[in-house]
Parts: sequence; structure tokens; C-alpha cells
Amino acid sequence: MDRVEIVSPGIATGRLFISKKTVSFSKNDFIGIDEEKNRFKKAINKCKAEIEQLKNKTIKKLSRKEADIFQSHLFFLQDPMLIDDTLDLIEQRKIKAEEALQNKLNELEILFSEIPDPLFKNRWTDLKDVGERLLRLLFKDEKSISHNEKIILLSSEVTPSEILELSDNLSGIITEHGSENSHSAILARALKIPMMIKNKALSIFKNDEEIILDCKEGLIIERPDEEKRKYYQNKIIESISKILIKPEPEETWTADGVRITLLANIMNRGEIEDVIKSKAEGVGIYRTEFAYLNHLPQEEELYKDYKEILEKLSPLPVIFRTLDLGADKWPKYLLPLQESNPSLGLRGIRFSLQNEEIFTSQIRAILRASVYGKGKIIFPMVTCLEDIIKGKNIIKGICEELNVELPPLGIMLEVPSSVLCAEGLAKEVDFMSIGTNDLIQYTMAADREREDTKKWYQSIHPAMLKLYTIASEAGEKHNISVSVCGEIGGDPSIVPILIGCNIKQFSMVPSRIPFIKEKISKLNYKRLKELVPKAINCHNTEEVQEIFRHKT
Repeated sequence: MDRVEIVSPGIATGRLFISKKTVSFSKNDFIGIDEEKNRFKKAINKCKAEIEQLKNKTIKKLSRKEADIFQSHLFFLQDPMLIDDTLDLIEQRKIKAEEALQNKLNELEILFSEIPDPLFKNRWTDLKDVGERLLRLLFKDEKSISHNEKIILLSSEVTPSEILELSDNLSGIITEHGSENSHSAILARALKIPMMIKNKALSIFKNDEEIILDCKEGLIIERPDEEKRKYYQNKIIESISKILIKPEPEETWTADGVRITLLANIMNRGEIEDVIKSKAEGVGIYRTEFAYLNHLPQEEELYKDYKEILEKLSPLPVIFRTLDLGADKWPKYLLPLQESNPSLGLRGIRFSLQNEEIFTSQIRAILRASVYGKGKIIFPMVTCLEDIIKGKNIIKGICEELNVELPPLGIMLEVPSSVLCAEGLAKEVDFMSIGTNDLIQYTMAADREREDTKKWYQSIHPAMLKLYTIASEAGEKHNISVSVCGEIGGDPSIVPILIGCNIKQFSMVPSRIPFIKEKISKLNYKRLKELVPKAINCHNTEEVQEIFRHKT
């Protein structure tokens, strides 16, 4: 199956630069155990200096949060499993430093591939990035790109350090592997570099050829003619012009006059301008956990971060999702989770309730900062009423200590149990949000990150439509809003079906908002709503698609 996935939107033009990471070396150049060890140690020191430079560059270009990605790279340079084992291989086998390092990386790749935990996918990518940097330093290999040249990088799997090193020349990225939640994708979005995942791309395109990367329509245009160049150049100029005009938040309406609210998903304060430019009516989900991935932030650090976001976006609402650790996001500084299936373990609100000191620190920071804006709090991965009651009681206690009012509290509906009990849970909260990424995974029993199970990960399967409808009806009965904040909330082909399920609030990456707004303005809410009962009674996704085919 030809996979094309847009992970960072936009349009890019430039010369294709293919980054091949295969290495070759002569086994006859061994110069002695001590000499090879010294070469390796010198490469480590140079590698540390380069990573520190990248870290400082990231802080200047973005913020300290994004720079934390490179802190984990520095940790790997002290890891005995990589460093000491490579030195041992040099001594035991009497081989060159680069051969010993390559052997160790091959061994680690096999080890990581046998671990099902999604967290280790990102860890292996970071470790491989460090390993490849060390190999390059040992080979004294330098990338050949002229100073003022704009390139589109094509790689099997792009790394955060490649993006930062090439950022002054980089206009776009194509990679064969990865996901929208990888460190590289997060960095590309923060730097506003268009990025696409396309399998088998290395076998299709040639180094040095001119291409246009369209990360709006999912197209790669090879050797464009003059007409195509002008067309896309105008598109780029048009998008820049829109950015230069600071827009006001804008309401969204269907063609038959039904009000729809569009909010933005963000994960750091560097995206504040994106929220403003998108004309979003607020932040539907602020993913707070990214501040915790490489160090445990103190209350004051969180307070300053949250205060800046609330101040700059005031009077727009900002919904802070409390710490959602677990599954693919587990900090190295915490004790490793001994779980055979982390997706079913200590996730979201469960972690917070079992680590009350960390939870309390975060809640205090949110409540203190909310004086400067319109802060709301939402609990992730709620499975039962007890989760809400316990979390709410902790927040009430902190409100009394700080002498502040209880803010609006909401819950994420991400597991079938919470949706099926949504009517009862709705009595205890002020709003609810359907986290479709996890809800689909847990309902359809399919991991969306795995190629071999993706065909079962079906967002508009009749069973899913039934769950969306149950949630929206519970919200309507108790007069509270129910939004969709997962990936499909920004998918123009699925939003009409969700509106038919009576969903009237969506939260998505800021760049998707203008497209979704335009799509919604052409939809007829009443007609879509009439189709959903028929769709729920379908047997499969294909039948659902057929019902909506000519109505969206």
C-alpha cells in the first residue's frame, strides 16, 4: 500500500537532497587498540559539542522545551550500553572504532525492534541519530550543501539533529518512515517546515532533481514546468501574505446556519502565533506532557509557561490537559515501567492520582496562571466516575489553599467504558472531549502505528459512529459541550460525518482550521444528521462511506 501522510503542512520548492546513511569502511585500516579507542573518545567529545550547539540553536529558534530533545541525545553519549560496549568490541575483536560502533548499533537495532512498547520506537530513533553522528565524525564526512541553496531533504528516517543542522537551507522534508508524534515531526511543525511521510520514496526520486512538495494535497511534483512553478510560487506568496495579517478569532457556521466551534491543539508556547493566525476560538487541548519528557519541571517553570500562553491568548479559553504520561511517552528520569502492555497501564489521570505531588504541582501552576486568562482543566484517560471525583477533590483543596475559584473541569472520552457511561459522567463535569486516536484504538483493538494492523483502525466504522453519537447525546442532555480533538477532527473527509453525529466542536492542529472552516461552510447540518442513523446500521466502513459519498 502506498502510504502518504502529511505531518507538517505547507508547500516547499527546491533541489532534492537524498541523505543516505549507509557506511562502508576497510577492515584493514586498524591502527591499534589504544589508538582506535582514542579516536572513538575524540569523536564522542566532538559529538557532545555539536549536540550542545544544536541545543542552543533550538533554544534561540524555538524554546527550551524543543531543545530538551537534544538533552536525551547527550544522555546516550554517557550510556554504557553504547559507549562501553563499543570500546570493549574494539579491544576484544581488534577492529576499527567505526566497525565496532556499527556492530553495536546493529545489535541494538535488533534489541529495540523486539520490544513492542511504542515508546522505544522514539528512543531507538534518538539513539540511532547519535550513533550516525558518531560514525560521520569518525569518517569525517560532511554534507555538501551550498550556503544559500534551498533543499528538500529525502531520507529513510529523518532525525531532529538533521533538521536543526540543515534548517537554514531546509524548505521541506520527505521521509519513508515515522509518525506525526515523532520528535522530528514535532520539530518540523514548530519550525514550519512542510514534511511528508511517503513509503518507497528513495526508490522513486533521484538526488539533485527539482521538486515541489505540496503538503496540503499530499503531492510531490518532479521536474515542474514553468506553469507549475508560477502556480506554486503564487501559493507560497499567498500563504505568507496571510501570515503577515494578524486575524481576529472567527466564528464558523454551516450552510444552514448551525454554529460550529473550531479550537486549536498545541504542545508548546511556540505555537501561540499559529493559534492566532488560524483564527481559532481558543485552545481545545494544550498537551502539557511534553514539558516533562526530559526533566521534571518545577511549579514555577510551569507557571511561567502557562501564564505566557494565557496572557497572549486572552480572552480566548485555553484547556490544559493534565499530564498524560504512559504508553509512548515515558520520561527517562522516572523509574522504568515494568508493564507488558503500557497502553493498558498507568496512563493519564491514573498516573497523576498515583503521583499526587507531581499532579499537585501542575494544578497549582495552572490555577495561579489562570488569573491572567481563561484557563480550563481536562483529565485524560478517564475510565470511571471515581477518577473524576478523586481528581476534582484534589483540585478543590488546592483552590481553597490559593483562594481561587474552581475552574471549568472536563474529561477526555478515550475508552469505550467512559463513552458508554458518558451520561453519568457528564453530571460531574463542565465539558467533555472525545480523544478519537485512543478511542478508535481501544474500540477496534488496532494499533494505528503498526502497518500490519492499520486496516482495522477505522475511524468511521459503524461502531465508532455509535460511540460518537452516545457522547454527543450525553452532552446535549446535560447542556455541556462535547468536542472531538483527535486526528480525525482535522480531516475534511470525516468532519461532515462527525457533524452528522451532532458534534459541534472540533480541536485540531492550527494549520488545519482554515480548510475545515471552508469545508463546514458548505455543509448542511440537518441533512448530515438524517444520514447517521442509517450509517450506524451499516455493516462496515465502506457502506458508511457510500452513504455520505455525495453529501459532503
